[in-house]
Amino acid sequence: LMADDHVTSVVQTRKVGTLNREWKIEPGVHGDGDPDALSVRAAEMFAEDMNNLNMLDVISQILDAPYYGMTPIEIMYKAEAGLWRIDDLRCLPARWFVFDPENNPRFLSSGNMYNGEALPENKFVFARHLPTYENPYGFRLLSRCFWPITFKKGGMTFWMKSGYALSLAVA
Repeated sequence: LMADDHVTSVVQTRKVGTLNREWKIEPGVHGDGDPDALSVRAAEMFAEDMNNLNMLDVISQILDAPYYGMTPIEIMYKAEAGLWRIDDLRCLPARWFVFDPENNPRFLSSGNMYNGEALPENKFVFARHLPTYENPYGFRLLSRCFWPITFKKGGMTFWMKSGYALSLAVA
């Protein structure tokens, strides 16, 4: 579907519009009060971690979630001064993951390609587009484009092969 010029143009326009927006990280607060020192320090450390990453690439890949239903993100950690810091965020193919009957995500490994393996805690997050209990994978917008694009491409092929287009050109 992404080979279609119109679909690619619409996807890129939406992504570029979002990527051009500013983003910032602010400490959390309880109620109407000011953030406490721990929240301020946590926000500062998280901002440092994010500023060390290529956030435009990460955000661009996360923005694929509405089109494919979800974007799994692996968090790579490093130990620094007795703390675990975020070293990298890797967006992975959604086809590598399934959900069990309790809607817990699982990794499809070569050893378990049907049920998958349990994921380590705090190692993965999932950006999902409109997930439900019945469809934890999220709603895939590109699935709505399949038949229109198929008929568009197939229709052109049909008319070109049928000779009908040739008879219209001669008339």
